[in-house]
Amino acid sequence: MLSQNSPLVSIICIAHQHEKYVLDAIQSVLDQSYQTWELIFLDNSNDSIGFNKAEEFIQSKKITQNVILKKINPNIGYCATFNLGLALAKGKYVIDFAADDVFIPQRLSLQVSYFESLSAEYGFIYGNVAHFIKDFKINNLQYSSPKLKLPSGDIFKDVIQKYFISAPSMMFRKTALEQINGYDEALYYEDFDIWVRLSRVFKVGFQNQIVCLKRNSPQSLGKNVEIPHLVFEKSTYIVCAKIASLLVNDEEKYAFLHRLNYEIKWSYLKNNSDLVNKYYQLACDLGVSFPFKLSIWYFLNQLSFKFGFLIRFFVLRFRFLK
Repeated sequence: MLSQNSPLVSIICIAHQHEKYVLDAIQSVLDQSYQTWELIFLDNSNDSIGFNKAEEFIQSKKITQNVILKKINPNIGYCATFNLGLALAKGKYVIDFAADDVFIPQRLSLQVSYFESLSAEYGFIYGNVAHFIKDFKINNLQYSSPKLKLPSGDIFKDVIQKYFISAPSMMFRKTALEQINGYDEALYYEDFDIWVRLSRVFKVGFQNQIVCLKRNSPQSLGKNVEIPHLVFEKSTYIVCAKIASLLVNDEEKYAFLHRLNYEIKWSYLKNNSDLVNKYYQLACDLGVSFPFKLSIWYFLNQLSFKFGFLIRFFVLRFRFLK
């Protein structure tokens, strides 16, 4: 499976209640046209159903090398689980692979070829993703235009301004992840934070190729109804506080204000008064003028509960103050 001339790719596959999908995910790795890979399968589910399925499947394929299977018990969270996989990884490149997604057969070939054409200044690359619900019937693409040019190179300012990277499409340089000490285990989710910290230090490459099929399933981290949504929002605020400490000029500060306006608006609409105040304070601490509409959300937040409820209703119903 390994060759001397091709760089090894470490695929860290994390499963959490993905017993319905793990075999599809693993099979998509086995089907890769590029065969210089290792699979690190980590299951932090509440039971062993998915892990047992994966173990039996690997044994049935008579694969004895370059596959590590581990049951993580108790569940230590996504970020800490990934860091365990990163410590085991031997590859030059690393992919964070959710066990409900599927690789296209040419993914590793496409991404390794592109990454190898870039200098060591590049910490990660990203590409396009096709979304599906079941039977691999594609609903839509993450980026619909084949000629679309998304940010590449020094993209820190773009990253702190708005979301545009599709996390399942990413491939990392392992040494870049190690330089920033991997994922932040204090956070509930990883992607926003890793975009910020890596793009501050490294360049980023965009490859307009579909590399992954993303399953829109209820088990996806962002759609898990068992998780209080406030957990995500608190993690987002922590990342924003980090951004504020990384800004080096007014241009970056104004880009960050776009992000703060977005976060403060949705914190208000979700009735999270504490985060509204915190985001507003981050904006004030930047020391630059900011849009009036950002102040509107803060002042609306000071109104009584009854008035606040009515305003939230009309904003959500009629999409005022976009």
